[in-house]
Amino acid sequence: MATDSAYAIDYSQSDSLFLHGDTLKMFTDSIYKEIKAYYNVRFYREDIQGVCDSMNYVQKDSALYLLGNPVIWNKSNQILGNRIDIYLNDSTIDKAHVRDYALAIQDREMTGQYNQISGRDLKAFFAEGELRHVLVEGNAESLYYLVEEDSAHTVIGLNKTESAYLSMDFLDDELQKLKLWSSTKAVTTPLSQLKQEESKLKGFMWLDYLRPLHKMDIFRRNERQGSDSEVQAPRRFSRDDAVE
Repeated sequence: MATDSAYAIDYSQSDSLFLHGDTLKMFTDSIYKEIKAYYNVRFYREDIQGVCDSMNYVQKDSALYLLGNPVIWNKSNQILGNRIDIYLNDSTIDKAHVRDYALAIQDREMTGQYNQISGRDLKAFFAEGELRHVLVEGNAESLYYLVEEDSAHTVIGLNKTESAYLSMDFLDDELQKLKLWSSTKAVTTPLSQLKQEESKLKGFMWLDYLRPLHKMDIFRRNERQGSDSEVQAPRRFSRDDAVE
């Protein structure tokens, strides 16, 4: 067991994973290792970064299991929820499964404009480090800025959807296909008529300031600012769940 400035590095894949937690416990057999991290957990890999309270890294499964206000980032995308399971392959992230509650946010890199998806259960699938497909099951909501076909900077309006289920296909971080089913509802509000409170889903938090930016940034504290510290996922967790 290691404490204080404890960290671990996994070199088993082509892109190394750098992990820090106030307390680390490592278990090994002749081939694989398992690392359990507690308190102020931060990790960095070139294609994915994250923070949480407790994490279990299982090398055999190439998986990270995050609990306690977990947040992960991939390129311009942020995903948070109650529990996040991340599956890696040799070169990049393969998929993420957000359980019980999920909120995915994409920064449009235009001031104050964020595409958003929320729901009970979310699966995100990646290819070559890029988000390609999202499936939401239960209480699905989305806010998505509609743009002119020939210009991503010319916004038509904000489209809001509600449904039991939702799927999205992406290419180069752009939405290609949206499918809703069961109890669907959709409305588009022109940008000129959009109110500030209509541009955010419940629980919205853009936590990019917590994002580990490089391998040495894993030692920074996970301290949320202002009102961000007051927003909680709808379900609490037990730290014991993180090391099951």
